[in-house]
Amino acid sequence: MSCQFTDYCLLFTVHCSLKIPPTSPLPHFPTSHTLHPTPYTLHPTPQFPLPHTLHPTPYTPIPTSPHPTPHTPHPLSLFPFLCFLFR
Repeated sequence: MSCQFTDYCLLFTVHCSLKIPPTSPLPHFPTSHTLHPTPYTLHPTPQFPLPHTLHPTPYTPIPTSPHPTPHTPHPLSLFPFLCFLFR
């Protein structure tokens, strides 16, 4: 087991050693990577809150005001009649 662990460590060292030389071209890569997430984050941010805020505004006042008003007197008027019939 100890031998296997050393073998693993050696393999890791060789892997790390292989990754050390390409450190110079690696800084070039993150520059391009940082430029990509900036426009990607800006695009979904303005598109997501705009349709979400516009939709609930017209949806909330229309069904809340006219619908509950005619719906509230109906069940109230029917309830006493049902109670009277059941007695």
